[in-house]
Amino acid sequence: MITVIHGPAASGKSRNRLAIASHYGCTHIREDFCIHRGRAAKGLELNLIPVTPEAEGRAKYQLPVHPEPHRHILVLTYEAPDVIRKALPHARLISIHDALSAIGGGE
Repeated sequence: MITVIHGPAASGKSRNRLAIASHYGCTHIREDFCIHRGRAAKGLELNLIPVTPEAEGRAKYQLPVHPEPHRHILVLTYEAPDVIRKALPHARLISIHDALSAIGGGE
């Protein structure tokens, strides 16, 4: 499963990433995600960070249209919702405003 949190720069996506990931049950995080126009979702490369305080380094994975069932990816981006829906049609799309409300306002 892929959950995408979208919103403008400096809106709290990265600062609250662990609380947001925990709330939505995500196992990996990809920050600063930029969709390259003209590339299919199957070919987008992500640097996924496991959601653990001990996580060091970054593992490189291909983002499949339907990720493995045990992996729930949280993607943080400033991309517009229509661009995200076109590139990742099966992703759950949530605005940063709604995500911050869901976690109690964030930091």
